[in-house]
Amino acid sequence: MENIHVIISGAGPAGLTLALQLQRLNIKYSIIEKVDETRLCSDIGGGYDLGENALRIYRHLGLGNLVKERGAQFPEVKSFDSKGRLSSLLTLPETLEMSSIRRSSLQNIIIDKLTTQNILFNSKIVDVKENVDEVLVTLQNGKQLKGDILVVADGVHSEVRSSVFKDGPAVHVGVNCMWGRLDWEDVPPSSQDKFDGAGLMLGDGQTFTVGRLDKQMIWATFWQAEKFVRSENNQIAKEKLIKRLSTWNPEVAQLVRLSSTEMMAEVGIYDRPPAKTWHSTRTILIGDAAHPMTPFLGAGANTAIADAFILGHLIKASANIKAAFTTFEERRKVPLEKTVKTARTVCDYSLSKSKWKNWVMLKGMAILPKFLLRRMLLSADNINDISDLLPKV
Repeated sequence: MENIHVIISGAGPAGLTLALQLQRLNIKYSIIEKVDETRLCSDIGGGYDLGENALRIYRHLGLGNLVKERGAQFPEVKSFDSKGRLSSLLTLPETLEMSSIRRSSLQNIIIDKLTTQNILFNSKIVDVKENVDEVLVTLQNGKQLKGDILVVADGVHSEVRSSVFKDGPAVHVGVNCMWGRLDWEDVPPSSQDKFDGAGLMLGDGQTFTVGRLDKQMIWATFWQAEKFVRSENNQIAKEKLIKRLSTWNPEVAQLVRLSSTEMMAEVGIYDRPPAKTWHSTRTILIGDAAHPMTPFLGAGANTAIADAFILGHLIKASANIKAAFTTFEERRKVPLEKTVKTARTVCDYSLSKSKWKNWVMLKGMAILPKFLLRRMLLSADNINDISDLLPKV
């Protein structure tokens, strides 16, 4: 398709990657992002663990190895039980194509390559109207934009999805989470020795994941909860978390105690049952707006980035909008919905209070052959293979 205008709702990894792809293909785009650039590019929350296909996409889009170089590759992954006892250690090969990168780093790398006047920060879509000729979006300030395609890439709680598809909100999966970070020099020496790399501690209905990125420790903890109710402020959330972790593992409770509340994020974990369709006449869903999944496979950002790249390719290569949307769904919908279910299952085992499920998770990582375990860890990225869309070399 030529001479079209693509409106993108959301400037997360999916929205920005799609914009980068469209810019490369000389297709007009506009991004609507509800927060300002400073907040968008902050480091509140966890980072992104990018796999081989995401890195290939960014190299193809003109970023070279910048995304990989700005991130870190963990040399090993350690697993611990709830008492902090080492259960398994998986060494990762240096040749492995992976990069754990800060949210701010990835966002800034892409935005630096985009024509920034095409990004409308502090803007929000409040109404969408489609007809045979165009899609018309109305912003909160009353401004209207006309386009040929609206791509909804604004996350699990997408209000635009709710407005267009009217299929209700995302579903809380019975899990809550808190992210945080602290300077590596502030980490107690014993914890530095234990967690220098990437680590996972699980048992009794909770998990604590940790990784060293740049000169900071980034951690995330998950626990079972019937619903999500945000605390009045982060200090209260921090105090509740310390109390919860102190009865489970005092060492990780101390890491939370040493972390600044300003760099914490408290969230509920949500996904969705399979949707009948991801598109209407001129609107299509990608990333978490289409297939949100629990963060236990490390697949969310990678699938969103692949969605964006594949859709951008199809917009350029297809004869019309219907063909692009149909081909995208045929390629992505069924396998990604299976991945959502797999992520939910891994979430259930990781946060179970059942001792045998804890045993399965920990002993499975301890006794499986290392080559098989590495293959399992990387298998979630197989769905994002885009080699058929890249030039043959």
